[in-house]
Amino acid sequence: MPSSRSTSTIQSVNPAIEAIFGYEPDELLGEPLTILMPDERAEQHRQAIARYLETGERSLDWEYVELPGRRRNGTEVPLAISFNDVDHEGERFFTGIVRDITERKRIEAELREREERFRQIAENIEEGFWMTPPDKQEVLYMNLAYEEIWGRSRESLYDEPLSFLDAIHPEDRDRVRDALDTQPEGEYDEQYRVVQPNGTVRWVRDRAFPIEDKDGEVARIVGITEDITDRKEFEQQLKALNDTAQQLLTTATREEVSEKVVTTVADVLDLPLVAYYRHDDDENALVADAQTATAEFSGQQFPTLPAKGKSLAAAAYAGGERRHYHTETESSEVQVNTSGTEMRSGLYVPVDDHGVIVAGACEIGMIGVQQRQFVDILAMTAQAAYDRVEREQDLHDAKQRFEAATEAGGVGTWEWHVQEDEMVTGPAFARLFGVDPDAAQEEVSLDRFVSSIHEDDRGRVEAAIEEALETCGEYKEDYRVWNADGELRWVVAQGHVECDDDGNPVTFPGALTDITKRWEYRQKVEESNERLEQFAYAVSHDLQEPLRMVSSYLQLLEDRYRDKLDDDAQEFIDFAVDGADRMQSMIEGLLAYSRVETQGESFEPVELEAVLDDVLDDLQLRIEESSAEITTESLPTVDGDRDQLYEVFQNLVSNAIKYAGDAPPRIHITADRNGRKWIISVTDNGIGIAPDEQERIFEVFERLHTREEQSGIGMGLALCQRIIERHGGDIWVESTPGDGSTFFIAFPAAERKSNAGNHPGVREKIDDY
Repeated sequence: MPSSRSTSTIQSVNPAIEAIFGYEPDELLGEPLTILMPDERAEQHRQAIARYLETGERSLDWEYVELPGRRRNGTEVPLAISFNDVDHEGERFFTGIVRDITERKRIEAELREREERFRQIAENIEEGFWMTPPDKQEVLYMNLAYEEIWGRSRESLYDEPLSFLDAIHPEDRDRVRDALDTQPEGEYDEQYRVVQPNGTVRWVRDRAFPIEDKDGEVARIVGITEDITDRKEFEQQLKALNDTAQQLLTTATREEVSEKVVTTVADVLDLPLVAYYRHDDDENALVADAQTATAEFSGQQFPTLPAKGKSLAAAAYAGGERRHYHTETESSEVQVNTSGTEMRSGLYVPVDDHGVIVAGACEIGMIGVQQRQFVDILAMTAQAAYDRVEREQDLHDAKQRFEAATEAGGVGTWEWHVQEDEMVTGPAFARLFGVDPDAAQEEVSLDRFVSSIHEDDRGRVEAAIEEALETCGEYKEDYRVWNADGELRWVVAQGHVECDDDGNPVTFPGALTDITKRWEYRQKVEESNERLEQFAYAVSHDLQEPLRMVSSYLQLLEDRYRDKLDDDAQEFIDFAVDGADRMQSMIEGLLAYSRVETQGESFEPVELEAVLDDVLDDLQLRIEESSAEITTESLPTVDGDRDQLYEVFQNLVSNAIKYAGDAPPRIHITADRNGRKWIISVTDNGIGIAPDEQERIFEVFERLHTREEQSGIGMGLALCQRIIERHGGDIWVESTPGDGSTFFIAFPAAERKSNAGNHPGVREKIDDY
């Protein structure tokens, strides 16, 4: 801090002067003050001092002024100076406080440079950029993009900071004003519409962020305003696409799809001419299926175009690629318009092999990239819709043909929508159940059909339905049903349950056939078989007495005259006795065969494992003698005649041991569940059976080996088949000669009471009956 006389000589300085100017304090005492000034400032200083002493006029702000100083080494230093003058003992002195502001000047220069760069960036970005104080009552900065987005001069904002609110769409204005009031405490991020003076509406996204000073106080609010008009339009187009796609899911005809495609393109893209040309396979031509044209294209016609012609529509269809043109790139000779209006822009988008979407405008540039993308996506959506309509039409036609065929053949069809409990049936099915065929086409609940089933069969049918639903499996039942005329008809129904990925039943389609005549014929056959069985029983029973007499007298003859007979006579008697024994065995076998139906016990639950254990106990001696190894897995409980099932297992195990060949017998017995049946298998390592003999072995008295090779009369497997058929099952063999055989027995699973589960519309109705 230097002080000087009015003569501008330095009288005193403090030590800090050395850090600023490089002089030691003693060096400056008595020196003129101008030693600390640049040469160009020295004369100005002397004149200013003289003027002040004479007039009191100050040429500088004495409280604070920035001036350059000169260091000892001659370099300049920026200074901040405060002046004062005092009178002391009748003499005037000047004092000054001097601060080196070199660092501050450097920072200010950097700030100016940064501000310049910021302005250069801000003025050239597309987004609006603005800055205000926290109260937003002043606009500190607004870039040039404001004028492009708002269509107004930014200078108006500096005079009236909130005038931009007047340009916001009336429906959005209050919302934006309220959101701005939350700044700087709250978040500000709003989308709204701006109405330009010419009426053009622009969508913007306006965001603001508080800028804090070093003390954490909000010093500024900066904001970015983005023009999102294109994005909003695209969002609206996507929404329109989505709406159209949803609507196309329910369109019933090709014409409806075409009309929807045309109206969507015309409305969303605001194009004056749009048409859809479908491909006519018979004519190999493109035929207008739907079209629209505004007044700009009044009188426009849409003639049929050859599919292999020169039109751009034909080119797009044949090439499978979108075609786009305007008059600068394509000749107007290939355009489709016929109204006399020049179509300066055109778009042709193929819809797979279905046809072509055609769009046109009178101005270049009306069909841009975004519009083309929109029509491309719509074309893919339309393709799926056309494919669906074609499939549904094919399905409808096939269904009609099928229903006509089933009606002619007396077959009824149904489809049950399980979750909704709605049955849709064909006329033949409905009539069999006494239901109005027209009502059945519109959906009827399951209970209406179940109620027509004969009460003795209803529980079994319900159980079968229940099991098919639980297993997502097959269903087949024959039962009696009352028709509308009160007649009892026999039917056989067969179907399957279709489930979703979670295993929940969705649909249950099937077919039903009236087998009343077949059942009546079967009853007659069964009655005839019963009479034949009775006849066979009577014959076999009556034959036993004379056969026993023949055997007895032959034995008596042999015993009494053995010593008097020669060898030939003895041999003849042996042949006769052996023949009588075999005849006795055959009669006993035939008798057992005929008794399967008539002498069998009533069915009851039978544990097959217990039956097999009894068989193995009774065959224990043969098993040990043959060194047979028999393994079994868990066997089920079935409804049947225990004694007859014992005969079946005894016969199969005995045969496996008997026909084992040279190796020790190895027999394995298993059981597997297959829908509503149990499949029992008996596998051996024996000599096997030739393919052409695998059915013959189940016939009565059929043998594959001579009596010298193997004993027996050929009744065992025939008896097994008879028993299994009585049990409602089937028996067959799979074998390769030399590699053993596997006999399969298919048993109906033991019936169980219907159990209401979790399938709505099914079990609660089943339990009602």
